[in-house]
Amino acid sequence: TRFHVDRIFNDCYNLIIYILFTSNFCVNFSYILIFIKGILMTLKIDSIVARSAKVPLKREIGSAGGNKSTLDYLIVELKTEDGISGFGYTMGLGGEGSKALVPYIHNELAPLVIGEDVSTPERIWNTLWSPNKARMRGGLGVMAMSALDTACWDAFSKSVSLPLHTILGGF
Repeated sequence: TRFHVDRIFNDCYNLIIYILFTSNFCVNFSYILIFIKGILMTLKIDSIVARSAKVPLKREIGSAGGNKSTLDYLIVELKTEDGISGFGYTMGLGGEGSKALVPYIHNELAPLVIGEDVSTPERIWNTLWSPNKARMRGGLGVMAMSALDTACWDAFSKSVSLPLHTILGGF
């Protein structure tokens, strides 16, 4: 069955990754494995949940916009059909911007990418950007897209069993 094939492939893939990274083999070879795994498996986005959170600071932070006593977080959780979760967040000083972004993500951004393959984060970014670019040159719209984009990259890195910094070119 497909489950058994996926399981066998994942076990072999993880063994190869372990051998490559513990034997000081060239890190760039991992991109070939990511490509092969991407051909054999797809990771469809099943759900996206956005939440806002206000975190109080021990002491105020001074900024050009005045003193701020809280951090305003937007947290996005993306789940694939295979059960892999990716998380992304953005943060602002004070304010209530993240509360406004939760319905924007649920009603406008999420429907654009539900069912898309998370192993192509650059394509997902373009899917999000294109219909919204007139209103997303900066500010809250870009904050929403950034949190969702980070969640995509996080889920993708988990799907290929590599740290995100490695996928992005780090060592």
